[in-house]
Amino acid sequence: MDLRKIYILIISAVAVNSAELYAQPNSLGIVFSLNSAGLSYEHSDNDDSTTELSLNARFDDILKGCQSISGCDASVVWNIKIGESVTSEDNTVRFIAGPGAIVGWGDDYNDISGLYFGLKGRLGAECSYLNRRITISAYISPVLGGHVTKSGKTAELDLYDNGLIYALIPEIAIKYRF
Repeated sequence: MDLRKIYILIISAVAVNSAELYAQPNSLGIVFSLNSAGLSYEHSDNDDSTTELSLNARFDDILKGCQSISGCDASVVWNIKIGESVTSEDNTVRFIAGPGAIVGWGDDYNDISGLYFGLKGRLGAECSYLNRRITISAYISPVLGGHVTKSGKTAELDLYDNGLIYALIPEIAIKYRF
């Protein structure tokens, strides 16, 4: 699917929508941080939890001055509401935490490219603007997993260091609810 079709799909979803906040069980948006950028789709399971699917491009060595894509991954996280507050403008601030899983291909800290996988956590907050159908989120997402590399005819499994090194770099998401 080329970018024009994705753009048309997103614009169509935005234009067709006119439901209230509580009748909007889905959201689509972008996620970015100092070491990654990607797309996110979130589905509300109920008032207290959501399931989020993300596709990300990784820029793990950007802190070292490299500006190339070092990998990509897909993840799923189950976000559970651990607290909620309503502002004076009827906007909702939710505090979330939850478990998930990740799989991807890319470099690890001082290592060659390979398959990485593991458990992904989530801890953060999101603000849903009632009249604008926009949600802005900030969270951290540590990954405890493995990194498989191939050297000659042997494969090696190591701890996925980047999942812990970059765990405290916050991810920012801007999503449109529909």
